[in-house]
Amino acid sequence: MALDDASDFAIDTMGLPVRNTLRGVFADKFYCPGAILQISVDNRNPVAYGMPEKSSAYFLNSPAFELTAPFTTSAARAVAKYPSTNPLLSGWIGGPENLYDKVAVAEASVGKGRAILLGFRAQFRAQPHASFKLLFNSLHWSAATKQPR
Repeated sequence: MALDDASDFAIDTMGLPVRNTLRGVFADKFYCPGAILQISVDNRNPVAYGMPEKSSAYFLNSPAFELTAPFTTSAARAVAKYPSTNPLLSGWIGGPENLYDKVAVAEASVGKGRAILLGFRAQFRAQPHASFKLLFNSLHWSAATKQPR
């Protein structure tokens, strides 16, 4: 599991089929020095168990993702996405179009395991009420084993 900017390290090190679309984007094109943004959550995914379909996340010049593997494979999946309109709920953002339909939380297969990229600060100060489940579900799911029937 990787949080915020650590996601870039995971993508590069593990060769994940995910790309940080904000890597290398200059501040005159996109800048978000701390804001609460809306996310759409696929709560059928174990990482998002117990989450509502719409939630929020604290974003501080964080990454946003694009899946580079075909969507028909199980190599990478979007767990949460930013909407196709301005996701700003509170704070300030310049260039919000850079987040339209981008992935906020991604899960990718790695060998016999999985990597979970939380592209924002799920543990940040008072914000965790909206995003802590993503953090703790990721930790719990990483240790889960399939039980025989």
